Amino acid sequence: MTCRQYGAMMQQKEKNKQHPVYRLFTTRTNTIRKHHQRGKISDELREEALYVAECFRDKALMDNDYAATGYAQDMEQEHVYAEARKRLE
Repeated sequence: MTCRQYGAMMQQKEKNKQHPVYRLFTTRTNTIRKHHQRGKISDELREEALYVAECFRDKALMDNDYAATGYAQDMEQEHVYAEARKRLE
């Protein structure tokens, strides 16, 4: 990676920290990781919950109406875990 590419990547990363969709995504994924570290959830549920959270994030980035109305509700901890459990069955 060149210095210019690295600088561009770091600038984009810094912008994303302030974006509401990314802030909520980061909070939720950190919670999922901590629950896994503490033994509250299994490896399979962790992987599936992270995938579900990524899907919700991508959907929110593509659809402004969803980001404004339903994204916060879908990213609630219990909702993400419920979707992940549903996908595992």
